[in-house]
Amino acid sequence: MLSALCDYADKNLSGIEPGFARKQVKWVLCCDENGRYTGLINLGEDTRGRWFDKSPVTPNMNSGGKSHFLAETLETVTLFGQQELEEKKQLALQNKNHFFCDLLIQASESIPALKAAATLLQDSQQLAQIHADIEAKGNKIKLTDIVTFRINEAIPLQSDNWYEWWRCYYLQATEEKNKTTKTNNTRCLISGELITPLESHP
Repeated sequence: MLSALCDYADKNLSGIEPGFARKQVKWVLCCDENGRYTGLINLGEDTRGRWFDKSPVTPNMNSGGKSHFLAETLETVTLFGQQELEEKKQLALQNKNHFFCDLLIQASESIPALKAAATLLQDSQQLAQIHADIEAKGNKIKLTDIVTFRINEAIPLQSDNWYEWWRCYYLQATEEKNKTTKTNNTRCLISGELITPLESHP
């Protein structure tokens, strides 16, 4: 009975797999396959953006200096407005941005299209153009708005081709934390295997 319920949930319910959650994204940074910037678009389905049922969630975020994969706040992804922050907060933001870009680079080894997004964010001239476009939108845009990418006509967050890479990354990151944190394993009611319980519901 529990096994059948688990199968149903996997097929029909979103946001239950560890490492994934439903997320609302408002903006899309657009570029071509070479990472050349082509615009900043409002997804515009309502004032808050579009819901994506399976967005990656980075584990151990409370350790600081980390960010989520593929979809994050505008300030983390673009570093817009960092010059207005005090030095300590600038460094914290830069660390989160570096982590975000590093995830893209790691993932691009399995999903080559993502290299374009990493190239875009590491080009200072293109970042300057992105910043100009953000500034031009005035109060229509907020630093806390969530942004993702469109490469040519494809939005990677809509695809499932990064799922397996992310599952492997999430598992490895979780296991590394468990090595340094005392955690009591528990018996899974469905598989019967000993597992490490999640700290909270995904």
